[in-house]
Amino acid sequence: MLGNLNHTVCHFTEEISDLTEQLGEGGKSIHELEKLRKQLEQEKSEIQSALEEAEVGFSEMNKLFFFFFFLGKKKKSAVKYNSVPFRSPGLPGA
Repeated sequence: MLGNLNHTVCHFTEEISDLTEQLGEGGKSIHELEKLRKQLEQEKSEIQSALEEAEVGFSEMNKLFFFFFFLGKKKKSAVKYNSVPFRSPGLPGA
């Protein structure tokens, strides 16, 4: 009976040891997951910042594009207007 009790105690000791080890591994996993979460949040923040900068740059490029587009149209129409020969309507009685 004492041998049986010793065997049961030994079995429980092994189970407690296994559970303690699993808890330790779980704690490590939780720590690593938390570290990974923080790293991903940092990367997300950096990407968000880069996206905002790109949007500002794109907006500025659009403004410049339209400015030069309309400037080009004005120049074309000015060239057309200036290339039409000027004719004097003539003086009356001449």
